[in-house]
Amino acid sequence: MKKKLYVAIGIAVALLVCVGVCLVIFGGSDEKPSNDSNEPTVSDEVIETETESSTETETSVETDPEESLETESEFESETEIESESEAESESEAESESEIESESEAESESEAESESEIESEFESEIEVGSGVESESESETESESESESEYGSESESESDSESEEESESEDGLPNEELQYTTDGSYIYFGQYPQKDVTDPEVLARLAMEVHALPTYDYELDGWITYGAYANGEAQNYMWYKDVVLDEKMYRGVYFTSYRVKDTTGNDPYTYFDMNTHTTLSMQEKYGYVTETVYWFEYEPIKWKVLTQKDGYALLLCANIIDGSAYQNDTALTGAPDGTQLNRYEYSTVRAWLNHDFYQTAFTPLQQAIIQLTDVKNDADNTSFGSGFSAPATQDYVFLLSNREVNNEDYGFKDNYGIDGGDHDRAKSRALTKYAKAIGGVAMSGTNGACGDWWLRSPHPSGTNAQTVQYTGGMFRQIDIHQYLGIVPALWIKL
Repeated sequence: MKKKLYVAIGIAVALLVCVGVCLVIFGGSDEKPSNDSNEPTVSDEVIETETESSTETETSVETDPEESLETESEFESETEIESESEAESESEAESESEIESESEAESESEAESESEIESEFESEIEVGSGVESESESETESESESESEYGSESESESDSESEEESESEDGLPNEELQYTTDGSYIYFGQYPQKDVTDPEVLARLAMEVHALPTYDYELDGWITYGAYANGEAQNYMWYKDVVLDEKMYRGVYFTSYRVKDTTGNDPYTYFDMNTHTTLSMQEKYGYVTETVYWFEYEPIKWKVLTQKDGYALLLCANIIDGSAYQNDTALTGAPDGTQLNRYEYSTVRAWLNHDFYQTAFTPLQQAIIQLTDVKNDADNTSFGSGFSAPATQDYVFLLSNREVNNEDYGFKDNYGIDGGDHDRAKSRALTKYAKAIGGVAMSGTNGACGDWWLRSPHPSGTNAQTVQYTGGMFRQIDIHQYLGIVPALWIKL
C-alpha cells in the first residue's frame, strides 16, 4: 500500500512540474495573471515546498533534471527579455525627454532671437503685444514668452520714439525738411514745373473722372475764385493728386485769366507771325478746356539776412499771382480806410491762408515766425505820412524800403521809376505761375515778370511793385493781376 502511495505522490509531483513548465512556456504574456480565483499560482517555491514535504515523509521521488534546467533557463530568459524591454523603454523615455528639453531650449533661443530682432528694429515698426507662433506645435509657455518680449519691445519702442522725436525746442529736427545750398534754402513745396512724362500724364489722366462747370465743382476740383467784372467767378479750377508719393496739381479753365479784376479782358499778346492777338496763357501754350498737370517741388528761397538763429527768406521765383486787392469796397474796415491798405488786402489774406496751408507741413509751419510787419510812413515811397498799423503775419510781401536794403544784397534804387535796374530784384515765373495767368516779359534773368510790394501809394488805389527788369515802379492799380514773391522769417 505504501509503495502505491509513493508512486501516486511521484506521479502527482511530476504532473505539477509539467503543468508549471507549460505555464511558463505558453502562459508568458505581457499581462500578469489574475489571482482572483481560488486556484493557487504554480511557482518554483510551491514545487520546492512539495519536494521537501515528500522528503520528510521519506519519499525519494526524482524529477527529470533536464526538464527542470530547461524550465529555469526559459524562465530566466523571459525575465531577461522583460528587463531588457523595460530598460529600452526607460532609455526611449529618457531620449524623448532629452529631445523635448532640446526642443524647448531651441524654442527659447528662437524666442530670444526674435525679441532681439524686434528690439533692433523697434524704431521702424510698431511691435504688437504678442507674436504669433511659427508652428502649431509650439508650447503655450513659448507663446507667453514671446508675448512678454513683444510687450517689452513695444514699451521700449514708444520710449525711444518719443526721445528721438524731440529736440531741445520740441521739434523733430529730422522732419524739418529744409536744405541749404549756399545762400539759398529749399523749404516747403508748391506746384512749379509742368509734367511732360507721357506715362505719368496717362496715369494722372485716369484720376480725372469728371470736369467742373460754372455751377458745380465735380470730382474734387476746387475753384480759384478768380475775379472778373468785380466779383469772384467760376472759370478756373485746380485739383491735387498724390501719385507714387508725389503731389501733382491739375489746372483746368474755361476762360482766360483777366488782367484787371474789375474788367473782363485778359492780358494779350500780338503774334507777328500769325498776325493774331492771343492771351498770354495761349502764348505759353495753355488753352481752355484742357487739363494741365504740375509737379510739387521744394520752394527755393534767397537768404537775405541771418540774426540770432533766425533767417529772413525771399522766394527766388514768382510762385503765383494775385491782385493786390480784388474788391472795390472794403468789408469790415473803418470808414475812410484806404482801399490799398495792406492790412485789408487780398494778397495778404492769400499769403497767410491759402499759400501758408498749401506750401508747408505743420512741422514746417512751427518754425515760421509770426512777424511784426511794419506799415508806417517810413516804409512807403515818399514818406508822405501815409501810415497804417503794423500787421502780425507768418508770410508777407517786402516793402519798398526792404527791397532797397543794401544789407540784403539789393541795389538802392529807392524811388526811381523804371531805370537803374537791379538783377538781385528780378524774378522769373514758374511754369505753374504762367499757366494760371502770370505775365512774363524779358529781363536780366530771362522771362521775368512784375511783382507786388506791400507799400501803398498815397493815391489810395495804387501800390508799389518791382518791375521785371529789377527796377522800381510806384503806381500800379491794385486790381491788376501781378506776380507774388513771398517773404518770411524762420528759425534755423
